Amino acid sequence: VPFKPEEFLDRALFQIRKSKDIFVSEYAPVNIYTVDIVEGVGQRILRGFLLQRKSTDNLLEELKNYADFSEFYEENRESIAAVSLSEQLQMLIDEKHLSRAEIIAGSEMSEVYVYQIISGIKANPKRGKLICIVVGMKLSLSETQELLKKTGYAPLYAKNPFDAVIIYGISKQMSVVEINNLLFEYGQETLG
Repeated sequence: VPFKPEEFLDRALFQIRKSKDIFVSEYAPVNIYTVDIVEGVGQRILRGFLLQRKSTDNLLEELKNYADFSEFYEENRESIAAVSLSEQLQMLIDEKHLSRAEIIAGSEMSEVYVYQIISGIKANPKRGKLICIVVGMKLSLSETQELLKKTGYAPLYAKNPFDAVIIYGISKQMSVVEINNLLFEYGQETLG
């Protein structure tokens, strides 16, 4: 019988709740000690699953309430670990079943440059280049904002004229060419 992580997690969460009387919800902060109940491969899957559920808001509240930063950092190290741009892009590509050819065509950038960004060779492209890839991937505005934040780029800000055009373009599912035309029309630098 093939191993199905979802089924394991359902059973494991039930076992944790039952054995330790712990409430685990989508938004509940989960202490790493909670995870140590489960052993082996399942423990690693469960650890990743539970730690990913700690929301930014929960981390922020904990951070404000800790007296000692090093203690906070040690207990939350895995929750605050940065995800590289290439890892985040690859997760989105897999999740949306996109081909690199589609992304390259939609981004209006050279094939080599897009491959370098996705593979991590070009680890810190300019924000405008990343936005071209986002448009090529046809990400929603919320997916775009999440990607920008998770990878250390400034999120789009509606009061910034350049960003306002990008927000409009992404919301209206415009192409890079259409967005560039709008940027040019309003005296803003184009995307690449």
